[in-house]
Amino acid sequence: MNTIVPLETLLNAVQQRTGLHASDEALACVRATLSVLGLTLYRADRTRLAHALPSELTAALLDVAEEGLTLDSEAFFARVGQQENVRAGFAAEHAQVVLQALAEHTSADLHAFLAARLSDDLMAWLRPRQAPRATPPKLRYDVRQTSRTLASGRPGALHALAEGRPDNAHANSVARSDDPHGDRKLSGARKAGGSSSPLAEAHVETERTIAEFKNA
Repeated sequence: MNTIVPLETLLNAVQQRTGLHASDEALACVRATLSVLGLTLYRADRTRLAHALPSELTAALLDVAEEGLTLDSEAFFARVGQQENVRAGFAAEHAQVVLQALAEHTSADLHAFLAARLSDDLMAWLRPRQAPRATPPKLRYDVRQTSRTLASGRPGALHALAEGRPDNAHANSVARSDDPHGDRKLSGARKAGGSSSPLAEAHVETERTIAEFKNA
């Protein structure tokens, strides 16, 4: 297993995901995680893993006081916090980022090698980070450009139905008149002179009375 990823590439990935500003802080983060990872392996396995890492990281992996420890993720992150001298929440975040970066920038053979030696709890973190799912864009439309036909219309009309009046109706159209058929109502009957007068006020103009019609 030869070195696949340069140290700078690994540190850049850690910095971007943890928000650490200085490369020496990222280096301390990686070394702390590797030193705890070394506690879970025996020397022969640590040596084999060291051959796949940059030389700047091998000492952290090889120089450990214990070996072959069985650590779950909680215990693993707690020890990383002690090595890095940060709070538990930051330690968990840093260790997860380092394990993800190792999985992404090293060979599949190395990943399989570690999977055969680490607990399932730790191997769950030694996996490439999954890209977030893209959120579908929200549909938007301008109400001012809303179609006015039933076939292609959308919610959000410019004018309420009660307020609408067709502009293309002719002058005497029912759609435009506030008093349609007003000239045909009995109450609005018009006299011969052109002025309208209610039926109650209309005068019948005859030259003869009813009696005169009978005698005619």
